[in-house]
Amino acid sequence: MSQTAMEQFTNVSKRIASETLVVASYSRSMLSGYPSKLYDDLLPNWRTIEFQVMSRGGVRTEKLWLSFAESSVHWATFAGYNFTDRQRIKRKAQRWAENYRMLPAGERLAVLAALLACEQDTK
Repeated sequence: MSQTAMEQFTNVSKRIASETLVVASYSRSMLSGYPSKLYDDLLPNWRTIEFQVMSRGGVRTEKLWLSFAESSVHWATFAGYNFTDRQRIKRKAQRWAENYRMLPAGERLAVLAALLACEQDTK
């Protein structure tokens, strides 16, 4: 491949990557790869984590780019610091869900609206 063709390919790849990452920014997304100035430039507000891994070529640095805050939890099963804490949270969530189910429809909507408002306030 000629140098010009390689440059064109690289420019197209960068444009596709940037457009994809803009779309991904609207949701909770995670990108994994090797440290990249391109991704650092495209994702200046994303949180990053670097760590060492063993590959066939030896020790390499890998990097995660995360569009969500460290404190946000994707799944309730991962909330908590250890098994006991996760069990406590799981049981609490089950109790709250059961109490919520027993409320009249109008009250359920009012409680749900208040909880969603609280969640928006924390972002």
